[in-house]
Amino acid sequence: MLKLFKPFISEESKVNVLRVLNTDFIAEGEEVKLFEQELEAKLGKKNILTVNSGTAALELAYELAGIEEDDEVITPILTCTATNLPLLHRKAKIVFADIDYDLNINIEDVKKKITDRTRAIVFVNFGGNSRGLAELVELCSARGIKLIEDAAQAIGSDYWGKADFTAV
Repeated sequence: MLKLFKPFISEESKVNVLRVLNTDFIAEGEEVKLFEQELEAKLGKKNILTVNSGTAALELAYELAGIEEDDEVITPILTCTATNLPLLHRKAKIVFADIDYDLNINIEDVKKKITDRTRAIVFVNFGGNSRGLAELVELCSARGIKLIEDAAQAIGSDYWGKADFTAV
C-alpha cells in the first residue's frame, strides 16, 4: 500500500466536532452559517454555499455548468471516484487525461483531447497543489469551455484563498 498523505486533524477540530454532535443541529445550523461567513471573509467572496460533501459539490457544479448526456468532460485519470460518478449519472462522456509528476492533470494531454463536444474540464487540486490551474483558466476562457475546480484537497493548503478567478 502506497501512502500518499497523512491527514492532520487538530485537537481543536476534534473538540469542535464533538461540541456540534452534542447539539440539535448537525446540518444547516449556526455552525454552518459561521463557517460560510468565515470562508467569505477569508476568500473575499460573497454568497458562499457549503454542502455536505465533495460529491455533492461536484454534482452541483456539473448542474450549474449545464453538463448533459453525451457532453464530453475531461477529467484526470487519477482522482477520487466522486469526480466522475456524478458525470456517469448524467450520462456524460468522460475523457481521461494523463497526470504529471506531481499527480495533477497534464495540460498538454488535455489540449490534445479537446473536441467540439468538450463542455468542461475538471481540475483536481491533488494534495492541495494548484500547478496547472492558471493555464487551464486561460485555455478554458479562450475556448468557451467550463472549468470545474475540485478543490476539496486545497482548503488549508498554500494555494487556498489565493485564486483571483471563479471556476465554473
